[in-house]
Parts: sequence; C-alpha cells; structure tokens
Amino acid sequence: MGIGVLTGWCRPNDHYRCYEISPEVIQIATDPQFFTFLSGAPGKVEVIAGDARKKLQAEVAHGEPLFDVLVIDAFTGDNLPYHLSTREAFALYFKRLKPDGILAINISNWHMDLMPFAKAVSIDFDCSVIALSADKELDKLAFGSVYAVYCRQPGELAIPPKVKIVDFTSIPDHRMPTDEKGSFVKYLSW
Repeated sequence: MGIGVLTGWCRPNDHYRCYEISPEVIQIATDPQFFTFLSGAPGKVEVIAGDARKKLQAEVAHGEPLFDVLVIDAFTGDNLPYHLSTREAFALYFKRLKPDGILAINISNWHMDLMPFAKAVSIDFDCSVIALSADKELDKLAFGSVYAVYCRQPGELAIPPKVKIVDFTSIPDHRMPTDEKGSFVKYLSW
C-alpha cells in the first residue's frame, strides 16, 4: 500500500482493499496531516494489516469475492520480496481474480530488469501480457514506471496517453522462481 497513492484513482462506487505489512506505514498513510490519499478517496478503501500473500491465502480459504483488478506494487525500490515473486504466489494472485480480471504489476525497479520475469509469468500462466511504460517528466514531478498487465481473457484495454507499449518478442525467456528454488541475480542491472 505504501502511502496509498493508487487510491487516487478510486471512483465513488469503487472498493479498494490495500495490504500493508508495516504498522508504521499504515499509521503515517492514514494520518491526514501527512497524506490524504486514503482519507480523500471518494470510494470505499479498506486497509488490511499484514503480509499480503498470507492475507490473500486466507481470503481464498474463506471464499471471499474475487477481484476485478489486483495491483502488485512491491517490486519497486531496492528490494524484491521473494515470497511475493514465485510461481506459487502468482497462482494465488490469479486465483483471487475473476476470470476476466486484470493483474497489474509495477515492475519498475532501481536495480533489476524485470521484463524477463514479466514474460515468464505470461508463459507459465498462459496469459496475455502487455507492458506499459511511462517516461519520467521530472519538471512535473512524474517519475517513470513500467507496469506488466496480465489478462486471461484479453479484450480491448484502454491505453493511457503518453504511455508506450513494450514489445516482449526481444525479451529473453527465463523460468519463474518457485517457493523452493529460484534466484533474481540474472535480473540485476550491472
């Protein structure tokens, strides 16, 4: 969840569920004297404290309603949470989605090229993927980002303006890590 920036897209009839493992982050994000993304969202926003993978597993066990969209925004920065990046974790993400649901992953990372990883997810789950890339515009305080967007029943996706679609044909094939075995060393940007 971080400070809840994604809830800035929330519309009045939307229901957002955010997962955050850090109690300190939740405290700061929900305090309107610091940030108002959560408190200012026009729709319903709920914050789930704890590890997202464990919480999603519990939701499957309890038969919670499926999501239209699931956004994973844990791969940016300088750390890649391994337990959120395995074949088993992605199987869980797809299990939590409606058949026509969308899985979006922010693969912008300071130290790794995650495009081969994004392609591996598509191959392993026989799922269409597009990567959307937005350039940084520092004069507008806009930092560049890349999202991999997966659809099991692809239809027409509305591509936002100023966003480029990345071609996966030149991206090398890699195997997805599993809970038992894997490494992200091959993705390091030297």
